[in-house]
Amino acid sequence: MLLCRWKQPHICLWICSTFAFCIVGFLIIVKRTQTIEVIGKYFSNPLLSRSTQKVSDEKNTSEKHVVHRGGIVRDFPVKIPSDDELDNMTDTKLEDLFWDYINTIQALCQRVVRIGKIEDGGKEVCADDPYRPRPPCLVYSFGINNAWDFDEDAARIFGCEVFCFDPSMRDKAETYTYAKDITFYMIGLSATNEVLPDQWKMRTLEQIRRDLNHTERTIDILKIDIEGFEWNTLPQMVHSGTLRSVKQMQIELHGRGVSDKLKVLRMLYEDGFRIFMRDRNLNCKYSREGLSRERTSCMEVSMYRVTS
Repeated sequence: MLLCRWKQPHICLWICSTFAFCIVGFLIIVKRTQTIEVIGKYFSNPLLSRSTQKVSDEKNTSEKHVVHRGGIVRDFPVKIPSDDELDNMTDTKLEDLFWDYINTIQALCQRVVRIGKIEDGGKEVCADDPYRPRPPCLVYSFGINNAWDFDEDAARIFGCEVFCFDPSMRDKAETYTYAKDITFYMIGLSATNEVLPDQWKMRTLEQIRRDLNHTERTIDILKIDIEGFEWNTLPQMVHSGTLRSVKQMQIELHGRGVSDKLKVLRMLYEDGFRIFMRDRNLNCKYSREGLSRERTSCMEVSMYRVTS
């Protein structure tokens, strides 16, 4: 004001402009800091300062977010209700719940690696520590159908021993070495040890681990693509405790949502598995009256174990 009285308006204008610029700059910095805190709250952004990260961690704790190895697991918004509630739901509501559950990411994986081809047959693997497979890692691959791209990539990228199983490949020897670190067995995954009428030899995961002397080893990747048999097999694996030796699991889930399948998904959740990636297999599209949109009855689901 004094400068303006001295009839130096250009200096007065310069001072006012500079002051306004400083105020705007300060507001931008404050806003940016708040934005980074929000990002850090959900994704543990490594760009955060220690003090900002501490504030973010405190907010996560106050909101009852659970921080696990490999990512942040939030309170799950789509919960599967009790058996009684499921049994009293209509088919349409069961399908909606199944679809919503599968399509909700439950855990964060910052580095997802595609193993196998981009089309049907490839799977998404979490390469974050501590889930990233490292030699001497172990991979079990159920359901081959003469497509070896997943198994070849698992051996090549991660340096794992890969054991492949498929009872339908009758043109192969019962056991043979497909390639370095890749071994094939003409065995299927089941809830019981049996031989089916078509002479398929079926074994539980627990029995297979015993037969291969792997009971003391961790299964780094368990791939299951067994055309609907998964729904009968998964409950047995949960009840036997075999899945406690599995770090991550890639499954193609077949069929539409019914109460029994939702119960199996709830078992996996209670056993510590969280979905970090999912993909729709468009080869299984369907629609029917009562559904709001077209869906698929084949879902590729990747999950890792957050509890031991």
